[in-house]
Amino acid sequence: FKVTRQEGELKVFIDTREQAALSFTGNIESRKLIVGDYCPNDEFFCNLFVERKSIYDLAGTLTKGIERFEREIQRAKELGAYLVVVTESSFTDAFDYSPKNSFSQKIGGPYLFNKIRRFMTEYDNIQFVFAKNRPRSTELIENIFRMGESAKTSDLEYLKDQKLI
Repeated sequence: FKVTRQEGELKVFIDTREQAALSFTGNIESRKLIVGDYCPNDEFFCNLFVERKSIYDLAGTLTKGIERFEREIQRAKELGAYLVVVTESSFTDAFDYSPKNSFSQKIGGPYLFNKIRRFMTEYDNIQFVFAKNRPRSTELIENIFRMGESAKTSDLEYLKDQKLI
Protein backbone atom coordinates (compact mmCIF):
# COMPACT_ATOMS: atom_id res chain seq x y z
CA PHE A 1 0.00 0.00 0.00
CA LYS A 2 1.45 3.34 -1.04
CA VAL A 3 0.35 6.78 0.11
CA THR A 4 0.39 9.39 -2.65
CA ARG A 5 1.60 12.83 -1.63
CA GLN A 6 1.48 16.05 -3.60
CA GLU A 7 4.79 17.85 -4.00
CA GLY A 8 5.29 21.58 -3.88
CA GLU A 9 5.35 24.32 -1.29
CA LEU A 10 2.74 23.80 1.37
CA LYS A 11 1.21 26.92 2.84
CA VAL A 12 -0.91 26.41 5.93
CA PHE A 13 -3.69 28.71 6.99
CA ILE A 14 -4.11 28.93 10.77
CA ASP A 15 -7.39 30.06 12.28
CA THR A 16 -7.12 33.45 13.99
CA ARG A 17 -8.75 31.93 17.10
CA GLU A 18 -6.16 29.13 17.48
CA GLN A 19 -4.52 29.75 20.85
CA ALA A 20 -1.62 27.29 20.77
CA ALA A 21 -0.67 27.30 17.09
CA LEU A 22 1.74 24.71 15.78
CA SER A 23 4.87 25.68 13.84
CA PHE A 24 5.04 24.44 10.25
CA THR A 25 8.03 24.14 7.92
CA GLY A 26 6.39 26.04 5.05
CA ASN A 27 4.64 29.36 4.86
CA ILE A 28 1.84 30.08 7.29
CA GLU A 29 -0.86 32.69 7.23
CA SER A 30 -3.42 33.58 9.84
CA ARG A 31 -7.04 33.83 8.70
CA LYS A 32 -10.48 33.12 10.05
CA LEU A 33 -11.44 29.58 9.01
CA ILE A 34 -15.00 28.32 8.62
CA VAL A 35 -14.20 25.18 10.63
CA GLY A 36 -11.15 23.71 12.31
CA ASP A 37 -7.82 25.26 13.20
CA TYR A 38 -5.79 24.57 10.04
CA CYS A 39 -6.26 24.11 6.30
CA PRO A 40 -3.85 23.97 3.36
CA ASN A 41 -3.29 26.59 0.68
CA ASP A 42 -5.05 26.81 -2.69
CA GLU A 43 -2.78 24.32 -4.45
CA PHE A 44 -3.49 21.69 -1.77
CA PHE A 45 -6.97 22.83 -0.78
CA CYS A 46 -9.65 20.13 -1.02
CA ASN A 47 -12.09 21.26 1.69
CA LEU A 48 -10.07 19.37 4.31
CA PHE A 49 -9.61 21.00 7.72
CA VAL A 50 -7.75 19.94 10.86
CA GLU A 51 -8.90 20.58 14.41
CA ARG A 52 -5.95 20.33 16.84
CA LYS A 53 -6.58 19.16 20.40
CA SER A 54 -4.53 18.44 23.46
CA ILE A 55 -5.85 15.46 25.41
CA TYR A 56 -7.37 17.89 27.92
CA ASP A 57 -9.04 19.87 25.09
CA LEU A 58 -10.39 16.63 23.65
CA ALA A 59 -11.83 15.59 27.03
CA GLY A 60 -13.48 19.00 27.44
CA THR A 61 -14.80 18.96 23.89
CA LEU A 62 -16.31 15.49 24.27
CA THR A 63 -17.93 16.32 27.61
CA LYS A 64 -19.04 19.86 28.39
CA GLY A 65 -18.36 21.11 24.84
CA ILE A 66 -19.96 18.22 22.98
CA GLU A 67 -23.00 20.12 21.69
CA ARG A 68 -20.85 22.92 20.28
CA PHE A 69 -18.50 20.37 18.70
CA GLU A 70 -21.39 18.50 17.11
CA ARG A 71 -22.66 21.78 15.64
CA GLU A 72 -19.19 22.33 14.14
CA ILE A 73 -19.23 18.86 12.56
CA GLN A 74 -22.72 19.51 11.16
CA ARG A 75 -21.68 22.92 9.83
CA ALA A 76 -18.64 21.32 8.17
CA LYS A 77 -20.88 18.68 6.59
CA GLU A 78 -23.28 21.33 5.26
CA LEU A 79 -20.31 23.12 3.69
CA GLY A 80 -18.92 19.92 2.18
CA ALA A 81 -15.90 20.11 4.49
CA TYR A 82 -14.02 17.15 5.94
CA LEU A 83 -12.64 17.46 9.47
CA VAL A 84 -9.65 15.59 10.92
CA VAL A 85 -9.17 15.90 14.68
CA VAL A 86 -5.47 15.55 15.51
CA THR A 87 -4.89 14.94 19.20
CA GLU A 88 -1.49 15.64 20.77
CA SER A 89 -1.51 12.35 22.64
CA SER A 90 -0.82 8.73 21.80
CA PHE A 91 -3.80 6.42 21.31
CA THR A 92 -2.76 4.46 24.42
CA ASP A 93 -2.37 7.56 26.58
CA ALA A 94 -5.75 8.82 25.41
CA PHE A 95 -7.39 5.49 26.20
CA ASP A 96 -5.74 5.51 29.64
CA TYR A 97 -6.81 9.13 30.22
CA SER A 98 -8.02 9.75 33.76
CA PRO A 99 -8.64 13.32 34.89
CA LYS A 100 -7.37 14.29 38.29
CA ASN A 101 -10.14 16.62 39.43
CA SER A 102 -13.04 15.10 41.34
CA PHE A 103 -15.72 16.72 39.15
CA SER A 104 -15.00 14.55 36.15
CA GLN A 105 -13.35 11.43 37.54
CA LYS A 106 -15.99 9.33 35.77
CA ILE A 107 -14.83 10.73 32.43
CA GLY A 108 -11.96 8.51 31.38
CA GLY A 109 -10.50 7.18 28.16
CA PRO A 110 -13.22 4.58 27.50
CA TYR A 111 -15.86 7.31 27.73
CA LEU A 112 -13.92 9.52 25.28
CA PHE A 113 -13.51 6.67 22.80
CA ASN A 114 -17.21 5.88 23.03
CA LYS A 115 -17.96 9.47 21.95
CA ILE A 116 -15.33 9.32 19.19
CA ARG A 117 -16.86 6.10 17.87
CA ARG A 118 -20.32 7.71 17.92
CA PHE A 119 -19.16 10.71 15.88
CA MET A 120 -17.33 8.55 13.34
CA THR A 121 -20.42 6.35 12.99
CA GLU A 122 -22.92 9.20 12.65
CA TYR A 123 -20.84 11.46 10.40
CA ASP A 124 -18.91 10.59 7.26
CA ASN A 125 -16.88 13.81 7.33
CA ILE A 126 -14.74 13.32 10.44
CA GLN A 127 -11.76 11.27 11.60
CA PHE A 128 -9.63 11.26 14.73
CA VAL A 129 -5.85 10.71 14.73
CA PHE A 130 -3.60 10.45 17.78
CA ALA A 131 -0.24 12.09 17.23
CA LYS A 132 1.66 11.48 20.49
CA ASN A 133 2.96 15.06 20.83
CA ARG A 134 3.07 18.52 19.24
CA PRO A 135 6.01 17.91 16.85
CA ARG A 136 4.35 14.72 15.57
CA SER A 137 1.06 16.63 15.23
CA THR A 138 2.76 19.13 12.93
CA GLU A 139 4.29 16.36 10.83
CA LEU A 140 1.00 14.46 10.59
CA ILE A 141 -0.98 17.55 9.58
CA GLU A 142 1.50 18.37 6.81
CA ASN A 143 1.38 14.75 5.56
CA ILE A 144 -2.42 14.69 5.69
CA PHE A 145 -2.65 17.93 3.71
CA ARG A 146 -0.23 16.54 1.11
CA MET A 147 -2.50 13.48 0.70
CA GLY A 148 -5.27 15.73 -0.62
CA GLU A 149 -8.61 14.05 -1.38
CA SER A 150 -7.28 10.59 -0.50
CA ALA A 151 -7.04 11.64 3.17
CA LYS A 152 -10.85 11.70 3.27
CA THR A 153 -11.17 8.05 2.27
CA SER A 154 -8.14 6.62 4.09
CA ASP A 155 -7.90 5.34 7.65
CA LEU A 156 -5.44 7.95 8.87
CA GLU A 157 -4.88 6.32 12.26
CA TYR A 158 -3.91 3.07 10.50
CA LEU A 159 -1.61 4.89 8.06
CA LYS A 160 0.04 6.65 10.99
CA ASP A 161 0.53 3.36 12.86
CA GLN A 162 2.08 1.82 9.72
CA LYS A 163 4.43 4.84 9.50
CA LEU A 164 3.06 5.71 6.07
CA ILE A 165 2.17 9.26 7.10
